[in-house]
Amino acid sequence: TPPSNSEPERGFGKSATSQGTAPASAVPLPHNYALIFATDDYAHWPHLTNPVPDADSLSQTLESLYSFQVEELRNPTNEQILGKLTEYLHRTFQPQDQLMIFISGHGYFDNDLGQGFIVPSNAPLVQDDPGHTRLLAHDTIMRYVNRIPSKHVVLIIDACFAGTLDRKIADSGLRGDPSLDIYTHVSLPELIQRKEPKRTRRWIASGGKDFVPDGKPGHHSPFMAALLVTLNQAADRKGYATLDDIQLGLNTVSPEPRWGDIQDENDAGADFILLTPTAAAQLSKPNR
Repeated sequence: TPPSNSEPERGFGKSATSQGTAPASAVPLPHNYALIFATDDYAHWPHLTNPVPDADSLSQTLESLYSFQVEELRNPTNEQILGKLTEYLHRTFQPQDQLMIFISGHGYFDNDLGQGFIVPSNAPLVQDDPGHTRLLAHDTIMRYVNRIPSKHVVLIIDACFAGTLDRKIADSGLRGDPSLDIYTHVSLPELIQRKEPKRTRRWIASGGKDFVPDGKPGHHSPFMAALLVTLNQAADRKGYATLDDIQLGLNTVSPEPRWGDIQDENDAGADFILLTPTAAAQLSKPNR
């Protein structure tokens, strides 16, 4: 049974472009892309308050602080989500390019199947569609994401039961502590040169096998609020953000966010490094 509180929950369950020529640089610099899906208006499910405003704020932060090229789809249907992911399957990326995919809205968990789903805007209620023909299974989303030809991809989901991307969480519901590796003694050029060759396939979820709050009207979800603060603080403090920074910044959120590898395709030591324009300009200075 969902917890009782004054804020709506993001889910239900039976239980529980062309680039210019860059100057020669000391290190290869990524082009950063973000694909954002956010749904708060549903044909059949209860409406939510904050997914689209959350997505708008994330888009603005990624564009203004980290020079991302952002594509945002509001209230997409399942056909639109899969169509856009298919489009990205056929895009051309450079070896150092990075792609962030963000999904926000309702989630659903089928305890009988042990499977989590994302709820598109056109999905019928579960009792009207027992085969879940309009829901998007986490396994399906991860198969698409894993095949996108960008070497560095991070999937972030802010929805109920998003942590069931991890089969161990779907099966057991156990919670765990993140493993952090903070790069306190590594220069930024060394960090980028070390991480760029490694294939990144990571996911971050706003909770495990949990209902997660939508947040109060006019405010971000707790997960998004912490993510935005983390991205802003990292930009101000050192000019870049890593996955370790993001995971550490999310540690205070309740329910506890989760993260893991996408289909075991993440290279050991891989990362996703967000650079501010100032940091990128310093790295772009020609070798002497």
